[in-house]
Order: sequence, then C-alpha cells, then structure tokens
Amino acid sequence: NTELYQVANKFFWGSIIAAFLESDKPPVNASEDNGKIEYYLDTPIIMGLLDLSTPEKEHYSKELKETIKAAEGVMRVHPITLEEIKSILLSVEQHGANPFSDIAIAKDNHKLTVTDLASTRLNLETNVEKIGISILPQIRPEEIDVIKKKYRGTERVKALAMQRSRGIESYTRDGFREIHDIFMDDFIK
Repeated sequence: NTELYQVANKFFWGSIIAAFLESDKPPVNASEDNGKIEYYLDTPIIMGLLDLSTPEKEHYSKELKETIKAAEGVMRVHPITLEEIKSILLSVEQHGANPFSDIAIAKDNHKLTVTDLASTRLNLETNVEKIGISILPQIRPEEIDVIKKKYRGTERVKALAMQRSRGIESYTRDGFREIHDIFMDDFIK
C-alpha cells in the first residue's frame, strides 16, 4: 500500500531526525597523535550539503559539516563518490526522479529544473570544493573504470545488490551503486 508506506516512511525518518536533533551534540575530538582527522563523506551527506535531499537530511548534513569544522577535522570525498552522485543526477535528468526519493523532494522544494541538475552535475567538483570538501585521492576517470571492472560481479557486490533489490529498482543498472559502497568500505579500511 503506497500511501501507508509513505506515512510509515515519514514517521520512521522523522523519529530518527527528531532523536538526533534532541540529543546532545557528540563531542568530536582530535586524533590521539594530534593530527587532523580526515572524514570521507558519503553520497547522502554530500547530496544534503548541495541541497539535493530532504530538508531534514540537508539540515543534518550541514550540522555534521559544522561539527567536523569545529573539531578541526578535514572533510574529504573520494572521486568515486562524486561519480556516484553524477550517476544519480544523470538518471534524474534522463528519467525523472523516483517519487519516493530524497532528490524528488529536493527538486520540488528547491524548484530544480533538469538544467539545474545538469549544471550541478557538470560543476560537481567545483561545487564540492566551494563548500570546503577536498577531493582525494586525485585519480583519472580511467582509474574509476578500472575500479568498476575490478569490483563488478564480485560476490560481495552481488550479495549487496541482492540484499537491496527487494523490488526497488536501483538508479544504476550496472551495479555501480553497490560497487561504490563495497569499494569505499575497502578504501576506508
């Protein structure tokens, strides 16, 4: 029942956001060796910082950014995460937004057009750097293709795709969403 799902989904996310907003802000300490801590931000946080999400997630993303800055942390994004964001934007440009998605809500709330989304996609690196996030490591597009080939079809990628699929169509048909998540897990480890 689509209508009941929407109501339950709003209650679920609303309770999570309300709990976060009502909680004390967790202290973020510098690293034990007094070096700067690097925080690799994932797709939903970057999308929130770029106003491409729900108001709650945009607010949470901006609070997280301020918390990291206050702790003198360094915000980073991996180029493969930017590639995932470009994939999402391109899919919305070409096929429209899934009505249940965060980006559909952002499109409505911010009155975003296909041209706005294309501009964001084409200027993504510049936009991300403007908000204080550095892109590391510096890799060429061919290297992203190598990563995709290396991870495509692996058991971990297949298992994650199977777990997620449950009747919900991914924005990628080539498994890139799962490739991104498995690769980033390995990268961070």
